[in-house]
Amino acid sequence: MLLQEIKNIDPTARRTIRSLAGAVGIPVMTIWRMKQSKKLKVHTMALKPKLNDDHRLNRLFHCIAKNDKNTINSVAEMTFKSMYNEIHIDEKWFFLVRDGLRCIVTQDEPPPKAISVSHKSHITKVMFLSALARPRFNHTTRQEFDGLIGIYPVGEIDMYVRASHGHQPGDLKWCNVNMDRDLYRDMLFNFVLPDVKKKMPIDNNIILQQDGAKAHLPDDDPLFAAKVTELFGDPTAVKLYTQPAQSPDLNVNDLGFFNSLQSRYYQTAPKDALELIEMVEETYKNYPAKKLNRIWLTLQSVMNQVINQRGDNDYTIPHMKKKFWNDKTNCHYRWM
Repeated sequence: MLLQEIKNIDPTARRTIRSLAGAVGIPVMTIWRMKQSKKLKVHTMALKPKLNDDHRLNRLFHCIAKNDKNTINSVAEMTFKSMYNEIHIDEKWFFLVRDGLRCIVTQDEPPPKAISVSHKSHITKVMFLSALARPRFNHTTRQEFDGLIGIYPVGEIDMYVRASHGHQPGDLKWCNVNMDRDLYRDMLFNFVLPDVKKKMPIDNNIILQQDGAKAHLPDDDPLFAAKVTELFGDPTAVKLYTQPAQSPDLNVNDLGFFNSLQSRYYQTAPKDALELIEMVEETYKNYPAKKLNRIWLTLQSVMNQVINQRGDNDYTIPHMKKKFWNDKTNCHYRWM
């Protein structure tokens, strides 16, 4: 009866144990005991992009197109494509520090000195462009392909002209640059496409998936097709594909890789922007291929939920045996 009374209370009135106890009118310790006995649990409500009918329809078509045509009519054994020919690219700001960092200290140890900044908007940050493919075994080279195409800082190195606290004239510094279409095209031409040709196990029918940012290229960009022809000898070897709008959950970078990479590089404690770039690139280089493959498996799970929800993003990612599926080519899901 008490549990039913709790269910009838608005979720905004039960964000903490104390607020829930006050709303129900019972002691705080009673709520705490119910939580310890697993009668109650904490749920985090994440902000998600707002969708309209067009967004939902495009998301649904996108996910259905990822299904294997040989199994799309099978209710029991529908599978997704391996997506071995896809490369997901996206940008991300990486910050030097973040608010609320935790550390473990001994009982008699004074806490570390607080990090001071003039304003939260002035925290040192660097934008990176990341390109990821799905890891697999390369039968040509007889080696494992880790799926890491490359991560590229967006900006340029300059020199200090005057002396100041912490640096002298001639010391190197990093200068961020606004990402526009010309810069984006140059980074694709000079960094991404050459690395795709060098590292990707296949050299045709490659899909470069991007989001719909204004700085990104249209799917039929003629200069991009000309550059692909120059590098691969075939204008259709690499194609641009813009993912559905309002759908960061359909890109492996936004889905989990950026958060995972960020939590790893924070452990390196960089001191400035150049060290930040070095640490991010080193962390990216050493990222485990098995963990990256699990993010791709999570993407398949997300697409399955998008289909179940008719294109909506109001879903919870189900638990799945990623370690079991890690060595599988495809992941099986039931059409619901």
